Amino acid sequence: MTDPDRYPSTNWVDEAFSETGFQQRHSIGVSGRSDKVGYLASFVYDGEDSSIPNYGFDRYSIRLNTDVFVSKKVDLDFDINLVRSEQHNPSQDISRIVTDVYRLPSVYVSKYSHGGWGPAFNLNNPIAYIHDGGISTTNSTMARTRVGVNYRPAEGFEIRAVYAPNYEVDNGKVPTKQYEITDIDGTVTQLMPGINSLTQSNAVDLTHNLNATARFQRFLSSHQVSVLGGFEYITFNNTSFSAFRDQFQLQD
Repeated sequence: MTDPDRYPSTNWVDEAFSETGFQQRHSIGVSGRSDKVGYLASFVYDGEDSSIPNYGFDRYSIRLNTDVFVSKKVDLDFDINLVRSEQHNPSQDISRIVTDVYRLPSVYVSKYSHGGWGPAFNLNNPIAYIHDGGISTTNSTMARTRVGVNYRPAEGFEIRAVYAPNYEVDNGKVPTKQYEITDIDGTVTQLMPGINSLTQSNAVDLTHNLNATARFQRFLSSHQVSVLGGFEYITFNNTSFSAFRDQFQLQD
């Protein structure tokens, strides 16, 4: 094709799905045990990219499980799990991008040789959405712990208490940026979308879980007698905030 600006043959699918979609996972763990203490610790990283540019996901996980044998009557266990997740993607919805990529005829220009975005069909250019329409980010931080105590005051009698709080923070940012639609000589003809905007949100969740059980078990000749009683107390608190603004003079 000698003049792709005037006589385009755009492969919209190839231009949108232009990445390899590389995925990776790395982990390391260590464990040990003695007469008094047992432990297991691990770290895991997950990374995932998409075949569409500007999509990505990262997750970091840390886990520690510990058992402490205080005496024949008492033992403790302590577990902690920390997870951090981060994701980024074009602000335009993925369904809109995929729909436009597969329905656009090849006779429309994606990007001119001078570097400006082409008008595509009705000024909706999915390749421009992906690269210049704004990048949304979300991140989540979670901390979960569990502390347990086992007490055996007499043979066949066990009391167990567990406290397990869970704390999570979620943040989101969705900027919709305007990009320039140009004509064949590089003149800017339109800004798309018509208005830029930013939506930002934050949510915090805190859960407390406290439970206790008492169990008595005794074997009498060919019979078994068991008694089990328990108590559980759960509280949940959520706070959230969201804000929106549009028509920014400076988009960055």
